[in-house]
Amino acid sequence: MADQADGRRALIVGSGIAGVTAAFALGKAGWNTIVLEKAPDVRNLYVGSGIHLWNNTMRALKMLGLDDRVMAVSGPGAVVEQMKFITPKGRVLATVKCGEVGRRVGGDCVGINRAELLPSLAAALDDGVIQTSKEVVGFDQDDAGVTAKLADGAEERGDVLIGADGIRSTIRKLVTGIDEPPRYAGYTIWQGIAKVTPDVAPLGLFPLVYGPGLRFAYYRVDDERLYWFGVANAPEGGTDPEGMIKESLLERFKGWPYPTEDVIRMTDEGVIHRRDLYDRDPIQNWGQRRVTLVGDAAHPMTFDIGQGAGQGIEDAVVLSRCLSENSEREAALRSYEDQRRKRTAHMQQLSRSVGAAGRWKNPVAVQVRNLITTVTLGNPIGVKQFEKDLAYDF
Repeated sequence: MADQADGRRALIVGSGIAGVTAAFALGKAGWNTIVLEKAPDVRNLYVGSGIHLWNNTMRALKMLGLDDRVMAVSGPGAVVEQMKFITPKGRVLATVKCGEVGRRVGGDCVGINRAELLPSLAAALDDGVIQTSKEVVGFDQDDAGVTAKLADGAEERGDVLIGADGIRSTIRKLVTGIDEPPRYAGYTIWQGIAKVTPDVAPLGLFPLVYGPGLRFAYYRVDDERLYWFGVANAPEGGTDPEGMIKESLLERFKGWPYPTEDVIRMTDEGVIHRRDLYDRDPIQNWGQRRVTLVGDAAHPMTFDIGQGAGQGIEDAVVLSRCLSENSEREAALRSYEDQRRKRTAHMQQLSRSVGAAGRWKNPVAVQVRNLITTVTLGNPIGVKQFEKDLAYDF
């Protein structure tokens, strides 16, 4: 996987997408990496449904040499050529030609099953890099390195420590001194994957239907399978009656553009999952001395613009580069944070804004949202700004 490590050792807390990608990137740059995962079995982490890898994400993976792993899982059928924004009555508000954008910026737009992406990325690591049942509860630092304190009393020593432990990150809490729960976004998501033929849902298409406080979308995760999600305003902690998820969803999305109802019907009840959505405000302080954060530990955001995983993967590229270019560990980590803070805060705020607009239910507000969508994404100037985010030079 990597060049021969030269004695530099990085401790990475958490084996999600950001943590695994950071471990690979640093290993490729000559670091000896160890991923400390508190779960007893990483297979318990290989869950979830589809995620959308935008063009910037695929460029980052290509820089690391991991893009082939994505395509081996998804295949050409999962490449998105067009994204369409549609009203519940079927009116197209805007069309984004993702395929053309990808050819201009150097990376495709790809749908993939998260439960398959993460193990594929983890398999790129050397044996023994990911260590399970290793819960980090604290750390100590000195001029020579950092020591991770584990829940069982053991310790691990490294040159740097990277918190990649998600939206409820222990390392973030220790770094910032802030111990508060994430912010509930005000809406919940239902997700499913079903085998759907191209005559029902054509390859290359990603439609997103915006209704009053409701959204529905789908895209391919391979040639045969379709990932879909439905979103609705809901109180935090809500549940569905057992065995009636499909029935309740069909009622919510009754009469929505074809093939919304058919896609729901084609999905087995047992594979439809519901979860509430959360984020946090951007922060200025990502680290201290030899400790920093990546991914959701640093900048958790809602799913609304599909950039959560992408920003964590970008983090891995920049972090590896900074630690390779500067042998002063603390200076390298601060440089990484300085390079990433503005970019990720923009994505957090954009995601929150899109999610907030998705909650609008008032008919006048919905019309305003439709107009904003058409103006921002239905003309060359708006598309150019959209493309700027995807072509960002990280």
